[in-house]
Amino acid sequence: MHRDHAVALMGVVSIVLASTSGCYGVFCRAEVIKEVNSPDGRYIATHYESACMVDSIDDVVKVRESHIAFNPSRRSDNVYVESWMDQLEMEWLGTGELRIHVKSVDAVLKKDNSHDLRITYDDQISTPHDSTTMKDRVEQ
Repeated sequence: MHRDHAVALMGVVSIVLASTSGCYGVFCRAEVIKEVNSPDGRYIATHYESACMVDSIDDVVKVRESHIAFNPSRRSDNVYVESWMDQLEMEWLGTGELRIHVKSVDAVLKKDNSHDLRITYDDQISTPHDSTTMKDRVEQ
């Protein structure tokens, strides 16, 4: 009888953990959009989409050391998280700074540093090879 209660309790605990794990649970998917290596090769910035339910899609930027494999469950590497974002670009400004260009800045998580790196943000999309911002493109 006690064994049956223990098995039932384990089942309830498993369901609670899965339902409270956010977009990092067992039933979630992570799709890598883009990865950018730092100029010195020490770090990789990864932009990926994390989806757990039909109505829950997060854009996530994760920074990890280059010798560590991509793991969406490793939350400590996350530097930026936003739900239902339209556009995001990343660029390294030298070896110690990652710039994240975002169209909106309604972030759930927005770190200013990670490892020994500085993380900066720009709310207008532009790329290093194109000085036209998203706002300029819309107005044209």
